[in-house]
Amino acid sequence: MTLQKRSLPIRMMVLHTAFNYGLILMVFISSTERHYLFLGWNLFLAWIPLLLAFYLKKHFTLKWGMRFYIILGIWLLFFPNAPYIITDLIHLNERYNPAAWYDILLLFSSALNGLLLGFYSLYLVHNKLRVQLSERMTWLLVFGFSVLSGYGIYLGRVLRWNSWDLFVHPITLVKQSLVQLTSFHALSMTIGFSSFIIMLYYVFKTIINYESSTK
Repeated sequence: MTLQKRSLPIRMMVLHTAFNYGLILMVFISSTERHYLFLGWNLFLAWIPLLLAFYLKKHFTLKWGMRFYIILGIWLLFFPNAPYIITDLIHLNERYNPAAWYDILLLFSSALNGLLLGFYSLYLVHNKLRVQLSERMTWLLVFGFSVLSGYGIYLGRVLRWNSWDLFVHPITLVKQSLVQLTSFHALSMTIGFSSFIIMLYYVFKTIINYESSTK
């Protein structure tokens, strides 16, 4: 495979992200508000797991070692930031906007961007784990990643925790995370989002594998 073909997915992700930043700028200029500028930061965070997944793919072959697991742990910590953007759709109800299609287009496109970035990063990690682990074990890990991501989305949207708070306020974050395990709202939201993630990822991976096998 040529270098140009290998870089094609990244270039497409960059194109989609640039389109979304253009939409953010357009909405900002047309409304003279800073309402959706936070999406620019959220999209930046959604790129982190994909960049980490590419690092794992490029720099680790058969020998994994402690550094591999550290980077994998950091990837898992930031992975929820990608699907998290779909929760930004709640901002559609926060203001009156005569040109509501601006908001719908921007929020949906950004959410889709986050999902594509997240699923592609998960796909790369999944393939990397298959090098040394069985198919069943890798899918169990993917399921576990999805559940933790669903819970991470809850912690981010409802409790307003960020990924880096694990380093800034580790004790408080861990305590609140454990306490929230008994919350019906937390459990229902985690089940909902984790089911959504694993289902769409399975569809995403199946389509890619099918297209690859028919070439």
